[in-house]
Amino acid sequence: MKIEFIENGSIEAFKVAFNKIESEAKSILILASDGNNYTKEDLDPILSSTSKTVLGGIYPQIIYKDKK
Repeated sequence: MKIEFIENGSIEAFKVAFNKIESEAKSILILASDGNNYTKEDLDPILSSTSKTVLGGIYPQIIYKDKK
């Protein structure tokens, strides 16, 4: 299991992390925060670029190792 935590939450940082994980993973689980303000138009091209299974959701807040 590989974890990428994106502290600044920009769509550009998401894309970099997604591409890094996608190249190594069999499937991808995404836990995103609604505070990131990702839009369908931002995410669709990134998520559609892989043939791997993508799961996940958008949550009010994500906490990882005492960081939001």
